[in-house]
Amino acid sequence: MDLLQIERREMKDLMESLEKKFESEKTVFMEKTNQLVIKLNEERATQALTIEREKVARKKCGRLEEEIKHLQMSKRVTETIEQHEKNPKSNVQDSETSKVITDTSSSVQIPEQNKQPNSSGPSPQRLPCYDGKTEWKPYYMQFIHFSNRYKWDSKQRLDRLIECLRDKALKFYSTRPLSVQNDFVLLSEKLNQRFGNKDLPYTIRRQLQEVRQNIDETVEEFAERVQEMATDGYGPNTPENVVETISVDAFLKGCSDKKATLFAMEKNPTTLDNALQCVKSSIHNQRIVLGKRQEVVKRVHFDSDNDSETESSELAVRALNRYDRRSSTSYDRRQTPSSDWQSSVESRLKKTEQDIGNIKDDVSKILMAVSRQSIGSPNRRSISPGRSPDRSNDECFRCHEKGHYARNCPNTAAVARVPRSPSPKPIERDQHLNSQGLKT
Repeated sequence: MDLLQIERREMKDLMESLEKKFESEKTVFMEKTNQLVIKLNEERATQALTIEREKVARKKCGRLEEEIKHLQMSKRVTETIEQHEKNPKSNVQDSETSKVITDTSSSVQIPEQNKQPNSSGPSPQRLPCYDGKTEWKPYYMQFIHFSNRYKWDSKQRLDRLIECLRDKALKFYSTRPLSVQNDFVLLSEKLNQRFGNKDLPYTIRRQLQEVRQNIDETVEEFAERVQEMATDGYGPNTPENVVETISVDAFLKGCSDKKATLFAMEKNPTTLDNALQCVKSSIHNQRIVLGKRQEVVKRVHFDSDNDSETESSELAVRALNRYDRRSSTSYDRRQTPSSDWQSSVESRLKKTEQDIGNIKDDVSKILMAVSRQSIGSPNRRSISPGRSPDRSNDECFRCHEKGHYARNCPNTAAVARVPRSPSPKPIERDQHLNSQGLKT
């Protein structure tokens, strides 16, 4: 019994010692846990304070970025206005200035930790510039699309629009009051009034009724011009099929190639694209079957300096060319291929050139004969065919002695003056001169 009691006491003492030890360790653990909780709370408070400071720093960085952009934009506008005042036609300097300003703005960077995250989608691309030489409406629609895509507010739209203005548009912006310069809606309205379509819809409709294809305008360009006029003249409220019908009628009415127009009208196209394809197909078919019509004018040049004769030869060739075109009927073109017809025209032109060359030689011989006679007697009139027979150069007409002329004749009592021969009769149309200048 004593042993059991002793063991129980020992066990009891051991349990008490273990409980005391556990209590002491528990107290130490709780103290350490409390210390860790206090440190964690302090770190959380410090982190929250750091986040608030970071937000404040980000706001400051955003304000600095806006101020830098505004300063760069103001500087760019001022420099561009000064350059236009000095030399309005120098567009190269404007582009160089814009490049320098863009490089300067790209060199001013904000540290990565201070940049705000872009939550509005992809980064905006570089917008095209507007110089006032084209219509305002297409550019404005593109600009609004970009602004809606990147979720710009009114101030960002105004800044972007001012950055894109060039030349006439920028000068127009600089002359507006501040109330217009600082308002995107008012500025857009003023730009639309200045650079928009100036013709009223009813004026465009009247012009569409008498539109014609220009000489240097292709069929595609003419169709595009008709389409633009029909769209601007009737507006977006008009049904599309009505606009297409009006465009087709105006296009076929104003097309310069009437044969192709008749072919397209027989096809009865319903859209402008179909009408354009029909006209182009007819034009190509005509070129394949009839050949390409080319008005070839050949000029004949001579070695003589007589410009009037050269011009007369050119006129003769042109007249022959016109005569050949008129005389070549549709029957000849149908019966003979285009290459044979062209070769016949070439042979005719060569023969005409040879005939003109022969005429030129005959005329030159006549001129040489006349010049010899005029050189042989410089103080006499040119001898005509109906006058007295030819005498030597030093024979007197009064005494018929050699060595002096009639005005210096010493024989005052000489034979009376020979009556003057009658003037030559005019050459009739059916008479011709030979190479020696005599009638045939």
